This record gives sequence, C-alpha cells and structure tokens, in this order.
Amino acid sequence: MVRGYLNPVLNRRQLTVLLDTLVTRLTFEGRRCTGVQIVDGAVTREVRATQEVIVTAGGIGSPHLLLRSGVGSAADSQRLGLDVVIDLPGVGQNFQDHPLLEGIILEYRGDMPKPPLGSNAAEATLFHRSRAGLPGPDLQPVLMELPVITPAIRKKYGNVPQNAFTLGPGLVRPASRGSVTLASADPNAAPIVDAAFLREEEDVRAAMFATELCRELGRQKAFDDIRLREVVPGKPLDRDELRDFVRRSTTSYFHPAGTCRMGTNHMCVVDPELRVRGVEGLRVCDSSVMPTITTGNTCAPTLVIAEKAAALLATANRSAGARDFAAPPVQPGDCHAIGS
Repeated sequence: MVRGYLNPVLNRRQLTVLLDTLVTRLTFEGRRCTGVQIVDGAVTREVRATQEVIVTAGGIGSPHLLLRSGVGSAADSQRLGLDVVIDLPGVGQNFQDHPLLEGIILEYRGDMPKPPLGSNAAEATLFHRSRAGLPGPDLQPVLMELPVITPAIRKKYGNVPQNAFTLGPGLVRPASRGSVTLASADPNAAPIVDAAFLREEEDVRAAMFATELCRELGRQKAFDDIRLREVVPGKPLDRDELRDFVRRSTTSYFHPAGTCRMGTNHMCVVDPELRVRGVEGLRVCDSSVMPTITTGNTCAPTLVIAEKAAALLATANRSAGARDFAAPPVQPGDCHAIGS
C-alpha cells in the first residue's frame, strides 16, 4: 500500500507525513470540523484543514477519536467531562471482527522446513459453510505454519512442540456485535473494546463445527507425510468439552469493522458519501464504515472504500468550486486534509 499509494505522491507540495504523532482530538467551530489537535513529541498544536478532515484510523481508532472529540453518545461524553458536539449514539457500536480459533496443533513429521523469505506463515485458507442452506460461506479456517495457541488453551493442554503447525478455525459471518467505548477522556488511554466474540449461540455452533472440520482435515491422508500426530486437543471431545475448547481458543483475526457504520437511520454514523451525520467538513474512510463485515479479510475492501472516497472528494471539489473552498494557496508543509 505504501508503494502503491503513498510513495508516488510523497513529493507533492500539499502533502506532509508526520510520524510518531498522536491526534488527540478533532477541532470544531460550532458543528463544522476545522482540523485536528496533535501532539508531536512534547509539543501540542492545532492543524487546520482548508477543506475537509478525513479520519482513517480504523475500526477501533476512528470511533475512539470521534468519541473523545464529543462526537458520539452525549451521555457518555458528559459523564467524562467532554464537550458535546453532536449526539450520535451509533459511534463505537456495531463492532464486528472475525473470530479466529488458536488452535488445533499438529506435530510435524521430521524437521519443519524454514518458510520462504517474505512468508507470513499463513498462506493457505478455505471458505466453507457451517450448515446447509446458508447463502454463502461463514467459515474461513487457516493453516498456520507454526504452533499458535491462546494462553487459556496452553493452561489446559500444556506446552506444544515448536516443530508443529496449526489448523485455525475462523468465522467470517459473525452474528455477535460488540462496542468501542471510552475508558477516559485522556487521549493516551486505550478505549474499552468489547469484541463480544461468541456472544450469540449461532456463532458458538459455527465455531464448534469449524473445529470439528479442521480436526477432520488434519486426519486426512494428504497430511500423512508431514503430520506426526495431533497434539491439541489430542483426544476425542464430547459436546461440552468441544464448547469449552472453542471458548478457550477464540481470539481475533484482527479485522475490526462496523463502528462508524454507513446508513441513514439514527444509529448510523456516516451517510452514503462517508460524511459524518450532523456535522460539516468531516468524513470517515476505513473499515469502520462497513454496516456488515465482509466475508473474508478486510484489507482489500477497505482499499476499495478509500478509492471510492477519493472519487467522492474529487466530485465535491469540482462541484463546490472556489465558492465553498476559497482559501489561501497551500504552502509547503501545510496539510490539505488530515487522516489520523
């Protein structure tokens, strides 16, 4: 992404890239977003936008920034002593992620070969339905070329050999919904993320099916040359034991989404053109705007959202012309629009 999108435009006069910089809040004049407040080292300063502010901090960072800027639940803002800009109760709600189970561990027969240079050790996956009648797959198990287990699984099943690989069940159509909320008004304080993994029984059943599917795959003849034995769980599981295994092994696929959902009802945060509802000069452009998480990895769909946002901004610039966007010429080092 850096090579494809950022490197080709690094020499543009109106672009400044700031590293190791924290955006502490969005700034407003009334209900118009005028820029951002940032901390660069020990210095706090404000950067003003001449046109719009574009927030691209992701499924957790974007709602966190909006919330601590007074864009979100008015009651929560007031409870923490924050000034309310707009009461948008949907900010931070509708959190979705793909649960990944870590994991079913199989000891490698012989010495495992070193992964090729550039490998992320997770280069094989499949899509599958957990039950008949679904319109599409709701599972995405993944093969990981190293042993990966959660602390809860290690506590129950013990340590695993390093010469091993993992079959990790994954869910890509979760029914459960979580939230991102403020723990403090301090911008350095991490938000409270309630992923709500397996809150809905539908997700538990799908995860149990995915676990049985991965164990069955691990027993197939095709693995005979590389699989010595199943280490974890390493024994038959009844339904209660399988349910316990699923809960102990569930973690994140690291695909947070949905917390600034697009739409038109009162719980939606951005409109179909990514503009934050009820304010001016502010858009959100990342996975947080997805009303429903995609059936698979979220990186490529997020790039599509960004491409669409670029087209929307270009159209807005052409339509508004100098009347709305009259401003002094951009000088080197000035920021045209800020993404946190």
